[in-house]
Amino acid sequence: MQKKQSHISLVEEYFDNHTQAWHDLYKPKQANDIVNRKNIAIAFLSKFLESRGKVLDAGCGAGLVAMQMVQQGFFVHGIDISKEMIDRCEKTFTKNGTDKSKYRFTVGGVYDSGISRDSLDGVIGLGFLQYQDDEQEALTCFQEILKPGGILVLSGPIKRKISNLFGLADILSTRARKSQERKAVLAISVNYYSLSRFKRLLNSSGFTLLYYKRKVFNFCLPRQFNKLVYLVGGEGVLRRAFERISSFLPVDRFANDIIIVARKDG
Repeated sequence: MQKKQSHISLVEEYFDNHTQAWHDLYKPKQANDIVNRKNIAIAFLSKFLESRGKVLDAGCGAGLVAMQMVQQGFFVHGIDISKEMIDRCEKTFTKNGTDKSKYRFTVGGVYDSGISRDSLDGVIGLGFLQYQDDEQEALTCFQEILKPGGILVLSGPIKRKISNLFGLADILSTRARKSQERKAVLAISVNYYSLSRFKRLLNSSGFTLLYYKRKVFNFCLPRQFNKLVYLVGGEGVLRRAFERISSFLPVDRFANDIIIVARKDG
């Protein structure tokens, strides 16, 4: 129990201290893997769940995923362990003039949220499960609060990434600031995924996998790493090359993240 509380405190501290950075990552005009993850996940939710449903955004962060879901007609209950993140959500929604009857934000954990059993149409958790000491407990909680046939959308980092295989992960963190940031994220990310691992977790928790997508490759190459690459378009060249290759070779299993959509059995 003490270990779990210590880890939760670490996650809370990290996101309290990086609220602005995570808000900026979701800027609409900024093309990055976080924005891509958001767009893919919301497209999944919209495809498999009718709008006007009630959705939990577990680990809602700065609230920009929740904002887009509200704009598409969903009622969203956002929960995050970071008070700073929830404060950011409230400010964003108030500034945007969003109807207060369309959302609710709560500081705390999903386990003690008080959400009624079989009360939600959907749950979305981007970058949530990877921080949990007990993934099965989290999935069981989601299974209990979802209605029968409810939709679950999750994302998780893939352990065997192309960048890791090529040794780029270490090269890309040579600058002190980037290295410290990477170490902080790794310290709170305790779980990594493959399609088969997600299937096992879902099957043992009362869910059926409906669809999945392994997210785009992201190398984040600094200019100093390879000036020749930047002369012909930067790291986007590598990303697009691997995306093309993945259309006829199974290299997508080494992408950055996997996003799944599942349905509650029964």
